[in-house]
Amino acid sequence: MCLANRTQCKQCLEETRVYYEKCDLYPEIKDETPTHSIRGRHRRIKTCKSCKRKNREDEEAEEQCTVDNYPRAKAVLEWRRLERPLPLTDAAISARYLRLFFQNKRLHPFCIGFTDYDKELIEGQRQEFRHRAEKVSAARMNIKGKMNDETREACEKLLSEEKMFDEALRRQTEIDSGDRMMTESDKQFAISRLENTLDFEEAMRKIEDQIQIENLQGILLEYWTSRAQYKFLTEGSVRREIQGLDFVPARIGCL
Repeated sequence: MCLANRTQCKQCLEETRVYYEKCDLYPEIKDETPTHSIRGRHRRIKTCKSCKRKNREDEEAEEQCTVDNYPRAKAVLEWRRLERPLPLTDAAISARYLRLFFQNKRLHPFCIGFTDYDKELIEGQRQEFRHRAEKVSAARMNIKGKMNDETREACEKLLSEEKMFDEALRRQTEIDSGDRMMTESDKQFAISRLENTLDFEEAMRKIEDQIQIENLQGILLEYWTSRAQYKFLTEGSVRREIQGLDFVPARIGCL
C-alpha cells in the first residue's frame, strides 16, 4: 500500500499524485491493482494549470477573432441596409477602388459618402491643388501687361483644378449610386489628368517667358528712346532703329 495525495482535474480528468510514502513491496507500481492500493487524500479540482493556460489562450484567440471579424460583420450589415456600396471593410474597398482607378475605371480612388477612411487623403489632395494654384497666381502677378492666349490657358487650367476635383467627386458619387454608367465626358474629370506635374511646370515656364519678354521690351524701349530722342521720327526710321538692335532675341521681333 502507498500513501499519496491525489488531485484530479474535472475538465481533462488527468490525475496528479504526490507520494509521501512508497510501498515497500512494490515501489515501482504507480496505479492501484488487486494487490496494491493507494491511500491518502483524494480531491477533484475544477481546472488544472494546463487547462487554465489552455482556457486563457482560447479566450485570447476568441477575443482576437471577434476584433478581426467585427469590421467585416459591421460592413455586411451596413451593406444590407444599403449604407455601403460593397460588403467589404473600409480598407478592402479602398484597395479595390485604387486598383480600379489605375485601370481607368474610376475617376478617383477615394472612399466617400459612407466612411471617413480617406478623409485625410482627400484633404491632402485638395491642399496640393490649392498650393499649385497659389504659386501660379503669385507668379502671374509679376506680369505687367496682358497675358497671351497660351499663358492664360495654362494658368486657367491650373487654377480650375480644385473645382474639377470637386466635380470628379460628385460624378463618381452618382456613378457609385447606380444611377448611371461612366461616360467619356466623365473621364475628362479624372484626377489622373489633374495632378500632372508637366502642366504645372509648363504654366510656370510660360509665365516666366512672358515676364522675360516684357523685361526685354522695356530694355528695348529705353535703349531705342535714348538713341532716337533727337531724331526726326518716321515709320521707316523707327523700323530701321528696331532692326539695328543686335542684342534683342529674334522672338521679340515677332511680338
